[in-house]
Amino acid sequence: MNFLRRLRQKWHNDILYRIQRHDDVVTKIMDKQEKDKNEILGALSWNNLEVIRFRDGLIRTTPRKTIKLCFDIIEECNLNCAGCLVYSPLVCDNGYVMTTSSFEKDVERLSEIFDEDEIDVITISGGEPLLHKEVEKFPQIIRKYFGKVNIRIVTNGLLLLNQPDSFWNCCRENKVVLEQTKYPINLDFEQIAKLAEEKGVKHIYMDDTGENTKTMQIFPMDLKSMSEKSINAQNERLNFFNCWEANQCIRVREGQMYTCSRIPHVKLLNKYFGLNYAVTKDDSIDIYEVGSKKEIYDFLASATRFCKYCKVAAISEGHEWSVSKRKLDEWAN
Repeated sequence: MNFLRRLRQKWHNDILYRIQRHDDVVTKIMDKQEKDKNEILGALSWNNLEVIRFRDGLIRTTPRKTIKLCFDIIEECNLNCAGCLVYSPLVCDNGYVMTTSSFEKDVERLSEIFDEDEIDVITISGGEPLLHKEVEKFPQIIRKYFGKVNIRIVTNGLLLLNQPDSFWNCCRENKVVLEQTKYPINLDFEQIAKLAEEKGVKHIYMDDTGENTKTMQIFPMDLKSMSEKSINAQNERLNFFNCWEANQCIRVREGQMYTCSRIPHVKLLNKYFGLNYAVTKDDSIDIYEVGSKKEIYDFLASATRFCKYCKVAAISEGHEWSVSKRKLDEWAN
């Protein structure tokens, strides 16, 4: 039995090696129809880290039946995290602020495209969303068009104890879940949790961190890939297959939908350091031009040109949280 287990493991590792090292194999996998991918997923039931990664890659590249959407309503943040995934420490002149009118226009359009049960959750994020002067209006707008969808506000919590009753009433009435990051900062987490309970608002910690402080992830961009002629450019399809953000961290802004958080915010990185990570029309999909939801599902399950800029193989987790020094090597090398 042990021999068969080892043989099966070796066979799996050989397959995974080919998939991760050779684009032609990845291409064949990514081009398979949904039915074929589901058959592969059903066969991959072994409890092995590499197999799990392979399964995740298949899931990312298979059009979904439901999606999770996120609106970053403000780029500015009051917590200066090193390596911030949306580049908030690099904001100058207050950065982008979403208007409630553009938000409502997009949410209304999404309600025309998707049925209520096809959206798992709509997240209001940033930056720090509580810095937005009209933050209370966003859950109200969502509820106007989606009566049952889960709504979350992702916050670092620094401003929660100072929120007026109208904020708490808005969260309770619209069944908003407050999802708080738990960094090692001077903040009374117990008092916040107690206040949320008193106000009748569900409060959770991101990534189920509970009593543990949230660590940071390093997700570097590839400086060499900015050149169109670079032989060192990352493989966009392989990157998408292996990227945990792909088809997971879906962003919507001003009528455009993006398959990850990096694309709509990279202009902050470009401006601050004088870089040229180009965003093209093919890196997003216009929700006002699509003819069906299938177009959106297919787009979200496919690599974009922008994927070549990311060093997915160099992603590392578990780094101790620290304050940003606004140095380029926090985001790219």
